[in-house]
Amino acid sequence: MRNAGTMVSFHRPDGQAVEGYLAKPAKLEGAPAIVVIQEWWGLNAQIRGVADRLSHAGYIALIPTCIEESLRSRKKRAATTWIVWTLLTRSLRTFVARFNT
Repeated sequence: MRNAGTMVSFHRPDGQAVEGYLAKPAKLEGAPAIVVIQEWWGLNAQIRGVADRLSHAGYIALIPTCIEESLRSRKKRAATTWIVWTLLTRSLRTFVARFNT
């Protein structure tokens, strides 16, 4: 199975740049879209493979980068949960707004 995705950059509503992995199906017109939430380990080959498989099934799949390397390295993961969800929420709003225009 070929990699269907590429890294993309877009801006959140607050103007901050966000990157993500976007995998598109062969037939883009009318394709449903899904946001893939990465695990704690970040945007790695395994989670990109999930997006690629979804694109082969006909979905547009985006994995926004929402977990920074410095956050992953901290021992107190619970303290960073709020930050991760805040970044994720902003990324999701931007993604939805981008595809609704």
